[in-house]
Amino acid sequence: MICVLLLTLFAVVSADRLSRSCGTCDPSKCAPLPAEGCSSGTLLDACGCCELCASGTGEPCWGRGASAKRCASGLECVKSDKDKKSKSGVCVCKSSYPVCGSDGVNYNSGCELKAASVKAVKDKKPEIKIRNKGKCAQGEMPQHYKKLSLFKILCSFVNTDIKKNIQNRGFHGFLYNIFSFLCQMLQFQCVNNLNLSIKILIKIKI
Repeated sequence: MICVLLLTLFAVVSADRLSRSCGTCDPSKCAPLPAEGCSSGTLLDACGCCELCASGTGEPCWGRGASAKRCASGLECVKSDKDKKSKSGVCVCKSSYPVCGSDGVNYNSGCELKAASVKAVKDKKPEIKIRNKGKCAQGEMPQHYKKLSLFKILCSFVNTDIKKNIQNRGFHGFLYNIFSFLCQMLQFQCVNNLNLSIKILIKIKI
């Protein structure tokens, strides 16, 4: 009971010290973020005032005040056994199990996926989310490819033995060539994990 009271008192005192050290929030005095952006995303400082670049996996972290270097979401600041007295640590992922991303790519951890998602959003691509824990099912395609159900049917069609009968027969052969080209483009898109949209003259609502 005494230990609980002491811990509560310590937390209150620490919060009071932090509050006094923060002062009034003035966003105009906050340091600007790098022009190239933050590779691991951003977060607010300990005072909840200024936006800072978060530290990613393997990057240094330290402190608890306004000038602290904090880890990105899903990471924690860990000090090695040899450097327990050191004020700085290194950001490591809280989870170490592999995950399958909504882009159909396997990631070693949720933190690795998060970093890839931040980069994707920065490049104006869709956010990458965790589809499931563990690796993706073998042969599974990215989510944006799955949504193109009509193209999946067409791709399946042109990859059957029927193509041998229509490939060089007038208009049907012409259609086959178009569908084949679209399928190749979609497969290229999936393999290279690119967020491209194929625009065609006819709008198809899926």
